[in-house]
Amino acid sequence: MANKIIDATLRFVDNFTKPMNKALGTMARHSSEFTKAGKNITKTGKNIQKVGSSLTKTATVPIVGMGVAAVKTAADFESGMSKVQSISGASGKNMGKLTEKAKEMGAKTKFSASESADAFSYMAMAGWKTKDMLKGIEGTMYLAGATGEDLAQTSDIVTDSLSAFGLKAKDTNRFVNVLAKTASSSNTDVGKMGESFKYVAPAAGALGYSVEDT
Repeated sequence: MANKIIDATLRFVDNFTKPMNKALGTMARHSSEFTKAGKNITKTGKNIQKVGSSLTKTATVPIVGMGVAAVKTAADFESGMSKVQSISGASGKNMGKLTEKAKEMGAKTKFSASESADAFSYMAMAGWKTKDMLKGIEGTMYLAGATGEDLAQTSDIVTDSLSAFGLKAKDTNRFVNVLAKTASSSNTDVGKMGESFKYVAPAAGALGYSVEDT
């Protein structure tokens, strides 16, 4: 009877041990795989963090730069229009018209709104009123764009020369067409003509010569 109990016990232990050892072996292998997977996940996480950091620098820095540039552009425009108001003495309503016109010209020409404001400054210094500036800005910007001249300098030339020839702001388109045609068909440019007009235009205007004749 004792032998039967011992034999049964040994069979039970043997039958239990083999599956248990197999199970433990499987768990050990899985544990190794889990550890390996964990290391891979950690490595991947570090790579993702590195990529994220790189993307942050790549994306954020230009965005910040654009923001700074936009703020500076807006500040330059406001400064330019404040200068126009100071010189011209334009009222709030008239300043609104000039501001909108500067923005409009900045949107539809090669020049910025800030450059339009600079052009208005020269017109104001020449004594032009709001309605004169609104009439003359498009022709002036057309001339500068067509000839590649600096807008502010072109504005200075146009306003001074018109006055010297006894012309008004409403004659701006006529005047700039003459200058553009002359620059394109002779060995000169708007800048040189502007410099010449400083000396010639007052005398020519006083003698009754037109800008075309001159």
